[in-house]
Amino acid sequence: MEPDEWSGGQGDPEAPYGRRSDGKPYTVPLEERQARAARMTAGRKAKAAGGKSAGAGMSPPPLNVSNVVPGPVSKSIAERRAGLIGFAQLPIGLLATVGKVWEPAMLDAMTLTVVAPELAHGAAVLADSNETVAKWIDKLTASSPYLPLAIAGMGLLAQVAVNHGLMPPNRQLGSMSVDDMKDRFYATIGAERPASDPRRDAPVAVPDYPPQDMSSVSAAA
Repeated sequence: MEPDEWSGGQGDPEAPYGRRSDGKPYTVPLEERQARAARMTAGRKAKAAGGKSAGAGMSPPPLNVSNVVPGPVSKSIAERRAGLIGFAQLPIGLLATVGKVWEPAMLDAMTLTVVAPELAHGAAVLADSNETVAKWIDKLTASSPYLPLAIAGMGLLAQVAVNHGLMPPNRQLGSMSVDDMKDRFYATIGAERPASDPRRDAPVAVPDYPPQDMSSVSAAA
């Protein structure tokens, strides 16, 4: 008999299975109540044992998207080649500037101009299968906040020198002839040359300054 069962249950016609401690009658026999209690106890023990086993039944922690670091983006051969050719314009321009007063530097600038496209292509092909070379090239050609300013500043100084007759035009430095500068100026502001200008009706074909592809310089020379 359970502790909360009324001892006189068998003689109570309204509570044939006994009464609880609060006086309410049971609706099932004592044996059934004991079997239910045993099943509930076994279920609690099994659940407790499963929770303690090496994360059984546990869900993985949610993914924290903010901590996910994206992998490196692979560049193509053409992209690395273009980056190397663009980077070569800076030393070419510097050598050409020095070459105005020291001829060997000008020869070096010419040499680098000629070999830069093929050299850049070979390095880009090697980088496509060599991770170490790829990392060095990507670091070398990575966008820098100072490189565009240095190239633009070098082109400005070179053009001012051309305007004042201190040096001839140099495409690698980003400088153009006075006539080309006038063509570019009037095209930029959307106006025509003055009527007194002998080149007023001449066709305008100003090349890129500096050239986008160094091979075009050697081809035009």
